[in-house]
Amino acid sequence: MTEINKTIEVQSGNEFTISRTFNVPRELLWKVWTESEHLNNWWGPKGFKMLTIKLDLKPGGVFHYLIQAPNGLKMRRKFIYNKIVKHEKLV
Repeated sequence: MTEINKTIEVQSGNEFTISRTFNVPRELLWKVWTESEHLNNWWGPKGFKMLTIKLDLKPGGVFHYLIQAPNGLKMRRKFIYNKIVKHEKLV
């Protein structure tokens, strides 16, 4: 099984971690988190459409995407990758 831990730091400097265990090969889990064709199928709230604008998987690279709500509202978001260890960690 593959375990994912996600730590989020909020503005106050506090952080919290979300953990989940998946019964899939680590390589598959890496693909669904790092390839736009997979991210577009599951990222974002249920019922929203997802479009990857740019996915540059390297430290300092970005994951820039657009999600569209069922009512048509569009929201753009961006992550900047700080650390990448293939099949192990995305920060």
